[in-house]
Amino acid sequence: MTNGYEPQPYWEDTLAAGFDESGAAHPNLPLSFNRFLYRSVRASTDAILRANRVDPHEVLDVGVGTGIWLDFWRARRVKRLAGVDLTEIAISRARLRYPDVELEQVDVGSGSIPFAPVDLVSAMNVLLHVVDPDAFTRALRTLRAAVRDGGWLLAMEPVAVRAARLQPGASAAVRTLDEWRAELGAAGFELVDLRPATCVLANPVDARTQWQLDALNALWFGVGRIVGPSERRGALVGSALYAVDHVCKRVARVGPSGKLLLARATSRK
Repeated sequence: MTNGYEPQPYWEDTLAAGFDESGAAHPNLPLSFNRFLYRSVRASTDAILRANRVDPHEVLDVGVGTGIWLDFWRARRVKRLAGVDLTEIAISRARLRYPDVELEQVDVGSGSIPFAPVDLVSAMNVLLHVVDPDAFTRALRTLRAAVRDGGWLLAMEPVAVRAARLQPGASAAVRTLDEWRAELGAAGFELVDLRPATCVLANPVDARTQWQLDALNALWFGVGRIVGPSERRGALVGSALYAVDHVCKRVARVGPSGKLLLARATSRK
């Protein structure tokens, strides 16, 4: 527990309140908007895998949540798919929906993963919620043990690259790129690629200056006020921002929002 944040009950309650894309992303925004967010992130994930010629046969999805990324990997027809999650609700529902997937309830910050090493471990919007520094270090080492030498770690995280960075609440941590490089190296990974997961469909993470970050935060707050709970407005605004996001990701080196990290597991020898 850190600053009153207890991960398991927090996520059990969050998923119970909204077991869909909204519960997994922005619960204050309608499902229609969140679906455009995930459409953009899936396209970014396809792009980073294609650019680095990563085509895994065996995948472990960490933090299965509502099954968004299990669906992604199934669509890519991986030969073996496994998943772990901190919560009982995610695992129990996943076992009903994905009877062909190996599933276990595991806290990666404090335990080991009971599966043979795989080609790729995906941890999408998971490690930011491991806010305790020691638990974060343990989690990366746990993930390293779950991937074979030469395999891959794919993560979506709010990596801070620029000078001004977001100050999140108790349930999340924003780490700098230098912090990520150091922690990955200590765990046995080498960072290979970093690129935007999205630019404007999620809240800003960092900017060159504090006033730029404040302006981006104000714009994001405005999006929430405009959309509100309306599914119709969520679809309209989400569609418009999806088009902007597509262009932004093509020209931005890192972007102001969440990032995709791709790291390779170095040899233990």
